[in-house]
Amino acid sequence: MKLKSLYPGQTIKGTAMWLLVAMYYFYEMVLRASSGVLAKDFTETFHIQATQLGVLAAVYGYAYSGLQIPFGILLDKIGVRHLVSVSCIFCAFGALLLGTACYYPMAILGRICIGIGSACAFISTLRLIVEWFDSKNFSLMAGLTNAIGCLGGLCASYPLAKLVDALGWRMALCTLSGFGLVLAALIWLCVRDRPKETLSPEKHSEQSTLECSSPMLETSSTVSPRWSSFLWPVLSNTQVWGAGLIGAFLYAPLVVFAEAWGVPFLQVAYTTTPAMASNASMAMYIFFSLGSVLVLPLCHRWKSYVRPLLLATPVISGGLGMIALCSGVVFFPIIVFLCAIIGLAMGAQVLVFTLTTQAVPARFSGTASALTNTIIMGISYLMQEGFGRVMDHFWDQKRDVAGTPLYSILPYKYALFFLSIVTLLTLVGFLFLKNDYQTSSKD
Repeated sequence: MKLKSLYPGQTIKGTAMWLLVAMYYFYEMVLRASSGVLAKDFTETFHIQATQLGVLAAVYGYAYSGLQIPFGILLDKIGVRHLVSVSCIFCAFGALLLGTACYYPMAILGRICIGIGSACAFISTLRLIVEWFDSKNFSLMAGLTNAIGCLGGLCASYPLAKLVDALGWRMALCTLSGFGLVLAALIWLCVRDRPKETLSPEKHSEQSTLECSSPMLETSSTVSPRWSSFLWPVLSNTQVWGAGLIGAFLYAPLVVFAEAWGVPFLQVAYTTTPAMASNASMAMYIFFSLGSVLVLPLCHRWKSYVRPLLLATPVISGGLGMIALCSGVVFFPIIVFLCAIIGLAMGAQVLVFTLTTQAVPARFSGTASALTNTIIMGISYLMQEGFGRVMDHFWDQKRDVAGTPLYSILPYKYALFFLSIVTLLTLVGFLFLKNDYQTSSKD
């Protein structure tokens, strides 16, 4: 598919800026997903149990999801450049704080800072797509953005494990901090927000027609300085809430398994190294990124965004159940294969943002994407912490000589069954959807 810019002659410039902001999303995904590879280091350094490790991973998500709506409104009001540059610096500071932490509370603070700095990563990329690209390209560009983020999660598995082996976990995080500072400088220098005067006459005409025909937009345009003018049209839209619920329960397995618990679980199940165990997470990320792009032709063939999401739900839930049953019994490559199937099905999750942007006018796209992402990340990280709590419930209280908790395979299996069952709550979200496939988005 050929990309088309809203503004003549701006396709190359828009694509270059999108790549930079998408690289910021890639970077925060590396930091977000690093807790899986670093789980054993965190446990040994801070002498913590599964619940505390789950909290350490999850506080990122709480900070991230709590700031989605404020940052979404800021994106709609002030644009991408300033917010993304400052946020990237905050990510780098959080990585440095975590890498130098001597105590558990300091590590918690570092993860919170990373969460704050990451909060606008994905939604800022979506906002930039809305500003610089034709609406027909939104699904494609959102899928490509998701694929780049998955590459970040991929680099947080085997490549990060090798970096940790070479430099140690503290120096690896400090190196990532330096990369973030360089990236923030590049974003500040190169990214620009769309000037209003560059709107084509046709776009002005379409926007004016839409505002005049909608009392909601007419009212909000008269009070545009108020945050409520951005919030209410989004909060009152049931499709945004439904899309968020669907996205949350389809995305949670990636957050819970690939980012946090998959590596330590497979280390126990197969008595292997973090680098080898991370191959399963890598497979999930790789096929998640592929699924994010490959699902689009399927949508166009079926003339539906909802049908692929419905199909993905039992595949993901069943795959997690199979991993829980088979791990430690079948050969490790079979587990990697199951993770690949789950990741491929999970690629449909990116469609929830298309359903969200279809449901609201373009001027509210940042806020709508933010609310959707708030629901997705908030629920996903609650489940990540819940996974640790289920493990502690079935833990046999064994510790090594240093006092570090030792978990057998059984607590992990119970927690995976919990994750498999909860994934089926995706079906609740479909009750809130009002429309499905549209050939064009609202302006």
